[in-house]
Formats: sequence, C-alpha cells, structure tokens
Amino acid sequence: MHLLDLPIETIVWSGGKSYHALVKIDAGNDPELFKKRVKLLYNYLEQKGFPADAANKNASRLTRVPGFMRNGEMQYIAAWESGPSSWQEFEEKHLNKNTSVQAEQDPLQEQYGEPLSYTKNGDVSELNQNYFAAYTMTTKKLVYSDGFYWQYDPKTGIWNQV
Repeated sequence: MHLLDLPIETIVWSGGKSYHALVKIDAGNDPELFKKRVKLLYNYLEQKGFPADAANKNASRLTRVPGFMRNGEMQYIAAWESGPSSWQEFEEKHLNKNTSVQAEQDPLQEQYGEPLSYTKNGDVSELNQNYFAAYTMTTKKLVYSDGFYWQYDPKTGIWNQV
C-alpha cells in the first residue's frame, strides 16, 4: 500500500479480513471539498489498480479501533503516518501531473514477497508479517538493538528508544 504514496494517518487491521487506511483528506468542515477530494482519491486508486471499498466514501463511516477485539481477533495498527504529510502535498505530487499513474517497483516486495494475499472475492486473506515489519522499519527508520527499537532524530542527532 505504501507504493500508492497516499497521505495515510493509520492503517488498522480490522480483526477480520481487511485493512482500513485512514487517508488525510484535509477538507475541514467543507462537504463539497470533501466529496471532490474523495472522488479524486478513488480515481487515483482506480488508475493504480487498487481495489478500494466504494462503500466507504462518506465522512461519517466508522473505522476499526485498534486495541479492541472483533470477532475474537485483536484489531491493531499495522502502519501509521506514511506518504505525503498532507492532502495538498499528495495532490501536488500525484494529481497535478499530466502523466498517467504508473505502478512503481517495490524493493521490499522483491525481498519479502507480496504484502497481502487475496481471496477470489478480493478480500485480504493473509498478511505477510515479514514484509510489514521491514516496511515499518524502513519508513520509520527504526533499528533493533539490544532488545529495543531505536529511531534516529535528525533534529537532535540522538537515537531515541521507541
């Protein structure tokens, strides 16, 4: 999903069969701006060949809550804050181009395999834990040492335990 380069706040495992990505639409209280941006987002996803759930277009849709059980499975955050930091940055980077959207090569996928497996119906059937662990380590610039995860802060020059 990170190859889509969406302004994602979090990706939550539903505790069932799918992942729910919360995309930063940044429309405030403007319903027309929200509708316009959601339409742009769905068009972008369609161009990328990504099967998004068309039933989740309205702002009042509930999402899954990490840390709670659902159907006997724990819901949890699989990834957070990836891609552009805002809708504006996403739009400038991907939607204001006159070129067609092309899928990029994923070096993590080459090393760890497909991130998700799907059923014939298009539902997620399996998560590749190694892929997502490597993705999190790479995007969050984490290092595992002495039983702890460490993240480098370029502003202070200090490695912080996370």
